[in-house]
Amino acid sequence: AACYERGCTLTAKADAGYRFAGWYADEGHSELLCESETYSYVPKTYATSLYPLFVTEKVHILTDIYTVRFECDAPVEVDQDEESFIVPAGSRCTIRAMEPALLTGWYDAFDKSRRQLITADKTYSFVATEKRIIAPDYAEGTDLSAAGTANSYIAPRMQEIYLFDATVQGNGRATTGITPQKLKGTSARLIWQTGTAERAVVCDVGYNGSRISFRTGTAIGGNALIGLFDAAGRCIWSWHIWHTNYDPWATAQTCASGYTFMDRNLGALTTSVSDPSLRGLYYQWGRPAPFVHPSSVTSTVPAAFISAAGYEYYVHDPLLDGGSVSMTPARALAEPWAYWSGLYAGDSNDINDWVTPQNLNLWGNASRSGSYSTSSSKSIYDPCPPGWRVPAPAAFEQASFSRTGTSRNNVYYLRSRTGTSVTYPLGGYFTGHAFRDNGTRVDVWTNAPAQLNGRCLSTSTAFTVSASTINTAAYQQRDYALPVRCVAE
Repeated sequence: AACYERGCTLTAKADAGYRFAGWYADEGHSELLCESETYSYVPKTYATSLYPLFVTEKVHILTDIYTVRFECDAPVEVDQDEESFIVPAGSRCTIRAMEPALLTGWYDAFDKSRRQLITADKTYSFVATEKRIIAPDYAEGTDLSAAGTANSYIAPRMQEIYLFDATVQGNGRATTGITPQKLKGTSARLIWQTGTAERAVVCDVGYNGSRISFRTGTAIGGNALIGLFDAAGRCIWSWHIWHTNYDPWATAQTCASGYTFMDRNLGALTTSVSDPSLRGLYYQWGRPAPFVHPSSVTSTVPAAFISAAGYEYYVHDPLLDGGSVSMTPARALAEPWAYWSGLYAGDSNDINDWVTPQNLNLWGNASRSGSYSTSSSKSIYDPCPPGWRVPAPAAFEQASFSRTGTSRNNVYYLRSRTGTSVTYPLGGYFTGHAFRDNGTRVDVWTNAPAQLNGRCLSTSTAFTVSASTINTAAYQQRDYALPVRCVAE
């Protein structure tokens, strides 16, 4: 067609059984110029080519319909027998894997001996012009929950694919006052990760309806939190990913009492006493989700971390909302990125706890209201990895720790009754706004409420070491966040 300076008008005419799907600038129909049949065109060069696209009415896209998400700018039908998506011809479609970490690529055939790679990108966008196969190929991942489920998992290798069972709350076991429920979400998302670089600790988080998969990044170590969300966008559970090349059993320390401790706090990334990450992560008593460690061995502010949009850290103060938001375990699970302050009325009604009514059993202690019990077992809210749990007070009492020295990097060296050398950083505690006693005192949680003469108090028990004392059953507010030193189950 000859077009002059003012251009010309081109009109596409579809034959019977076809419909017009757009004017394109390239033969592969990737650069759309005009969607309407009539196109007013003004040439920019002496000679050029335009490509009108005519397609049949409906197109079948054969794929693994159960492991992919399919989006289209037109209505989509599903043929389960054929395992295909059926869309109007000319539709612009996008296909992506539910578990992007496991995806190795999209192929034009299911037969691995005859297929050609379409793209290795995690998502593939195309115009539906003809019946075709877009087959995903998946790599194997390491199942972190194979030996048991928990609220945290150690992922030791960089740029490795991992997955875990996302249908179980924590370890899935009923304990005093707590009954687990089966989890059923619709999506998984990265909530936060330590450091300053995106995708450095965890990336490519996916969910296939029963398990969550992810890939570790290029960071040598770090911590991250992954959440499972329902159709309404509410977080229903979360898991801490402890990305570190650490085998807790290889360096575990067993005391004469029989209790076996990790040689570092939960979430610690090193044994170097000059590294603030030795303090590990900080937990409000009874909650499974952590907060990051301080930025230095004496700092009052948290280390750097990146939050996903919409899940930024904040402190919930019940006095500011007039008590209109109920402080419950369910609400805390829905906002694992938020710190929940206790209710301080300035009188005898003060509640030094993030949850009301208070719950003595969140970390598996068997105490009842007004009656203290030394019995306990790992609960669904326990933050430790499979095979480990928050210690009972007896673990510290029977270890009979004694002080052997302190370092200039604010670490106490202790020795158990058997002569085992133990390192405890002086990490203090976190109030939601600042770290207190960091560089001054050791504070780590036990799983039990504090008690006096067999009567349970509104505080919980912590193992503390200061310049003057070693206290295996110190009182500490439950809304404060402390590190955890796990013991073997």
